Amino acid sequence: MSTPDAPRRIVPKILLSLFCLTAAISLILLALGLAESRLLFYLGAAAVLILIASGAWEIVERRGDHGGVLPWIAFPVALLSFFGALPFLALAAYPPLGELFSKAGRVDAYVVQYPEGPRLEIRFPRAVRNTNAANLRFNDTALSAAYYEKHVERFRWIDARRVSIQLDPLTSDLELAEITSVLVNADSAAGFFHYEDGEKVPTQKASVRGD
Repeated sequence: MSTPDAPRRIVPKILLSLFCLTAAISLILLALGLAESRLLFYLGAAAVLILIASGAWEIVERRGDHGGVLPWIAFPVALLSFFGALPFLALAAYPPLGELFSKAGRVDAYVVQYPEGPRLEIRFPRAVRNTNAANLRFNDTALSAAYYEKHVERFRWIDARRVSIQLDPLTSDLELAEITSVLVNADSAAGFFHYEDGEKVPTQKASVRGD
């Protein structure tokens, strides 16, 4: 499975480089307060799988030329562990992936028709703690805190998971023909939405749909 001219421990070196890069990104995100401590779990899981992959690859390189069944067992173990570590490295470098790929963790946006006119309803997957936050972008146009404070009556929280916004005045004031997307928690200068357990709602974009 190996040749005398092949680079030694090339797979462990690649894995170590990926892990160090991911760990550096994760620590920066934690230091800036842009991520939760669950990053450490993702890093830990990736580290375990990388150790398994590195150990199995060491067996492949050392025993591959001597035959036997062990290298043939170690080779798929190394590959499976390598590919198994990649999702955890991705989650550690960009934690919102966990929410974005889980329907239960997504923010949704709908246009709901009421007798008094259409309203834009933003639905969070869990109860939100700070319902006075206004960290929203509509079609990449930011909602300013001053606008929210001036027209707070247009923002009605149905419950701790759903906020309903008067649609026609919003599109008119923002000079938009229509609102097709809502971006949540994208502006670091504005107050972030947090769930009731203190976790920051991940930055994510929701396409606006009809209810």
